[in-house]
Amino acid sequence: MHIVRYRSKGSLCLHQTKYANELLHAYGFENIKPISTPLALKVRYEDDFDVTQSPSTSTPTPSVLALVRPLLGKFRYLVSCTRTDLCFAINYLSRFMHNPTLSHWHSLKRCIRYLQFTKYHGICFQRSDVVHPPLQLLGWSDSDWGGG
Repeated sequence: MHIVRYRSKGSLCLHQTKYANELLHAYGFENIKPISTPLALKVRYEDDFDVTQSPSTSTPTPSVLALVRPLLGKFRYLVSCTRTDLCFAINYLSRFMHNPTLSHWHSLKRCIRYLQFTKYHGICFQRSDVVHPPLQLLGWSDSDWGGG
């Protein structure tokens, strides 16, 4: 995670551009066509629960299955730190991690295309000109899951 402080503007910005670029490069998606939304607007996701789908059309190939789980894990790291714009899409797709279908793969690939479009995005905190109450930025981390 990169933290950039702009003292003159009174802002603090957090981003993971390097991590996003490395993720895209590691899986060969550095030249993928960008898109402006992480999930399609008119897709009926409840079809994922349809038990009448034939396995030949809904089951991804083993090579795709080998990509889905690691990619979701890497996206979850982005979501937990600076990319809350991907939170709904990645949390939704994570529900199907144990048995992904081709529609889940296509949705994940759309998230990859969205990441290509927004890889320079992050979170920026701006100082307020209001004197009272003073601005306090507090944060905490539970990196060892409460086992410490």
